[in-house]
Amino acid sequence: MKDAVVVKTAVVSAFSPARPTTAQVDTDRADTRREIALLKDEMERRLQMIVHDLRNPLTGIVGFAELLQTHPGRKPDAQSRLYLDAIIASAEKVSRVLNTTLAESRARQESALNPPCSSGATPPPPKHGPKMRGLSGASPKGEMDQIFVT
Repeated sequence: MKDAVVVKTAVVSAFSPARPTTAQVDTDRADTRREIALLKDEMERRLQMIVHDLRNPLTGIVGFAELLQTHPGRKPDAQSRLYLDAIIASAEKVSRVLNTTLAESRARQESALNPPCSSGATPPPPKHGPKMRGLSGASPKGEMDQIFVT
């Protein structure tokens, strides 16, 4: 009877899929985590590039709208002033959204570079980090002034 148990176990083992070892699973997990980290980093870089590329046309839109509002000798009529105000307000709103998106992206990158300590304490911020332009906490107009100064 003992021989039958051994034979049955051998047959089941021969047809069962091989199970990965703990070391193989750990290696696969580490590889997957590295791939995910690389993809996240690439996504953040692309997001920051898109935000930067969208800011540049906003600078021109607001600048020219303000020029039209204040052009000497060519005062806009009431309807034109409303249109120009709407253009500037919309551009400022988009700029605030872009600033928030950029700040969140940079914060995600910063937290990925400086994960919490194993003790649970947060590590001190780096001495030399990216500066957040246009996020001074000032009024929206103040933010726009900071962004569009060249």
